[in-house]
Amino acid sequence: MDGAPQRVHLERAAARGHGAAIEALARVPELPEEGEYLWEYYLELSLGRGAGPMGSSGLSYRDVEAWCRLMDRRLAPHEVQALLLIDAAIRDPGELEEDE
Repeated sequence: MDGAPQRVHLERAAARGHGAAIEALARVPELPEEGEYLWEYYLELSLGRGAGPMGSSGLSYRDVEAWCRLMDRRLAPHEVQALLLIDAAIRDPGELEEDE
C-alpha cells in the first residue's frame, strides 16, 4: 500500500506536522505483503475508470473481465471479489461492514 497515492499524500502531510494526517495515517492498516499484488492490480484497473476524482461508478465484473483480457491476466474468483471490495472501500469507506 506504500505506493498508494492517498497514503503518500498522508505521509507527506504527516511529515510536515499536519495533525489530522498523522491521526489518519495511524488508522491506515498495513497491507500484508501477500496482498500487495492486488493493490497494484486495483491501481491499474482504476486507470481505466471514467472522469471524476474516483470515477463516476464502481468497478464492475465487466470492468475486471475486460482488464484481465487486455492485460492477459487470469484471476481466481476470490481475487475478483477482493478487487471489487477494495474499490467499494476506496469509494465509500463507511459503506462496508468491518466484518466483510
